[in-house]
Amino acid sequence: DQLKGWADEQLALLGETSEPDDPNAVGIEAFADDFDEATGNLADDDQSAASPTGGARPKKQRSGTVGGVSKVNLVLVALLAAAIVIIIQQHGVTTSDEVVAPHGSMTAVPSGMSTFAQVDEEEVNQLKSQIEADPLATAPRERLAELYAGAGLYQDAADQLNEILKITPDDLDTLLAIGVAEFNLNQDAQAQEHWLRAGQVAPDNPAPWYNLGFLYMAQTPPDYAKAEEAWGKVIELDPNSELAATAQAHLERVRAASPTPSTGP
Repeated sequence: DQLKGWADEQLALLGETSEPDDPNAVGIEAFADDFDEATGNLADDDQSAASPTGGARPKKQRSGTVGGVSKVNLVLVALLAAAIVIIIQQHGVTTSDEVVAPHGSMTAVPSGMSTFAQVDEEEVNQLKSQIEADPLATAPRERLAELYAGAGLYQDAADQLNEILKITPDDLDTLLAIGVAEFNLNQDAQAQEHWLRAGQVAPDNPAPWYNLGFLYMAQTPPDYAKAEEAWGKVIELDPNSELAATAQAHLERVRAASPTPSTGP
């Protein structure tokens, strides 16, 4: 399964693992390990829904700063990429002929899926000291957000990313990453606001629209029209990319699940 392999590669960046402080957080590494069971033979579909290397990470990296926030995107979007199958299963469409039982809400923890990276408390304290010495320095906050996100501490990660936005309000990586953290916290309105802003900051980048498609499908009931529009935008902006191919695969499922399937790219 290409998605599982991709997720495993990103999760290798996290290092040692432990249980998260938040019992309602979703375990990313084990989530990837159980992805075949959750999706029901996803690899057998006519069009693969595998996430491309880099996921929603922007193509152009920021200069002069560490890659922490982009790394947060890589880790968290692995969860987003898998989640769409579960969302659609909850609304009557499966990815194979066999009916696969839904695994609950986006933040529910399926059995055995609660493994996260361990927070290095010594490094956290060092980073906090750096922030105290220079409150306008963004690099320590980026690294701190990376550590928190890897441990499933999404609110703590979001708090650090929000502080970065106070300093650099139009930073694309940060806008993407904070939206993913908020999505995992069920703070959909905030996630939508940040991803829409990311779309304004980088109108040629498909990443914000890719993420927005998941958010619209996670609504109750799902907003099929907006999901179709968002993923259609991904295809429009970068039609020959792997990200566009993934969006197209998701669109096929959206059209099958929608009460009034529409035509699109």
